[in-house]
Amino acid sequence: MKHYYALTDSFTGDNPKEPTAGFAYTKEPLAFTSAAERREWLKTTKLTNAAAITRNEAIAIADWRIGRDCGCAAEFVKPCRIYGTGDKMYADYIILAESTI
Repeated sequence: MKHYYALTDSFTGDNPKEPTAGFAYTKEPLAFTSAAERREWLKTTKLTNAAAITRNEAIAIADWRIGRDCGCAAEFVKPCRIYGTGDKMYADYIILAESTI
């Protein structure tokens, strides 16, 4: 399944009540299942630095996590949360990259 990505802030959340740029070092990628869904979120979010990004940019921004914490066989993974699903602790996510360092 193809996903579309945007930049969000892990501290303020995807939909803060007031306009904000978030905080330093708290940016993370957010996946959407359609371009229209991403466009709508970008129009309505109050994150002033929210932006559409590419998959390669999402991979660069995502943090490495221990694979078993995400239910994966790989030693390390870069998970990306899918918008509108579960809480941010990988209730529903996609794996952007895997590593067996």
